Amino acid sequence: MSFIALTAGGTLYLGFLRERGRAILLNITLLTVLVFSMVLAFVVLMGRYSHWIPDLTPAQTTALAVLLGVISVARSPSSAIAIISESRASGPFTSTVLGVTVAMDVLIIIFFTLALTMSKIMLSTTIAVDYHAFLALSLAVAGSLLLGVGLGRVISLYIEKVRHDLPLFLLFFAFGIFKVSLWLNLFMEGLFAVSLNLEPLLICMSAGFSVQNFSDMGRFFMDGLERISLPIYVLFFSLAGASLDLDALHIAWPLALSLAVVRGLGILAATWLAGVLNRDPASHRRSAWMAYLTQAGVAIGLAQLAERHFPEIGVYLTTVVLAVITINQVVGPITFKASLNIVGEADKR
Repeated sequence: MSFIALTAGGTLYLGFLRERGRAILLNITLLTVLVFSMVLAFVVLMGRYSHWIPDLTPAQTTALAVLLGVISVARSPSSAIAIISESRASGPFTSTVLGVTVAMDVLIIIFFTLALTMSKIMLSTTIAVDYHAFLALSLAVAGSLLLGVGLGRVISLYIEKVRHDLPLFLLFFAFGIFKVSLWLNLFMEGLFAVSLNLEPLLICMSAGFSVQNFSDMGRFFMDGLERISLPIYVLFFSLAGASLDLDALHIAWPLALSLAVVRGLGILAATWLAGVLNRDPASHRRSAWMAYLTQAGVAIGLAQLAERHFPEIGVYLTTVVLAVITINQVVGPITFKASLNIVGEADKR
């Protein structure tokens, strides 16, 4: 995933992002508001009028709805990047989808922190908001991005001065970033009780972006990544298939299928409205929703974190989320690749 994140950063051109900034902002805003609102309303209604939701108090049902609403907003940047790279897609539609997906990967952590705080308030008799959590989160995101910019300079210098075995260097660089970040997080927490929360995906994404936009080595960088990308994507999609949780789908399939449909309708409404406001071509407006269905690791991690905070609703939440992700991870890549073909941006690189 860190190697794929390097590729993601390298595909983001600063000039094009400025040009498509309005479209990216519109999509992020509408996707967040409409998907969250529709899933929240659906779960609250199901809690009142359906046997699909277990016997929870109204406060617990609302907390479950808030958490499911935020998790439904989450995307799968790794899957999206892998599909774009495998399809060799390029163009306005592809860059907008990538920009939205990457930005949401950062913002969803912030949204989820807010959702956890709201849920704690709803389920607790004492109202206390931990503002230190928001500060720590902001510093972790900013630190990861800045560290990535610095490491991007290291990659640029290697390409400029050495350039020998570049694909292997980039592969081991991405692997090293992941291992060092994990070790440093554990080391600082164990020795100094300080949570750095460095995010290797953000570091690698920022590094790739830095090489592409702040150096003259972007072409060599992307060439090196593409020369070793095929086995990486084969392994990635094999692991994605192996992670599908059919047991969870069997347990919670009625609610999971309903949530997947409601989420899909929210995405459809948001992307169509964003396309109209941005005056995108008709083919883009009709097919944009197909690019945002995929979910994977981020949503699973958020569900597991919620389970640790709220054990009374967390087990059910995790089961439902795993079931929904199983559906979206099967359907999402197929629809995304179809949308790239519909807008005519596949095989453009």
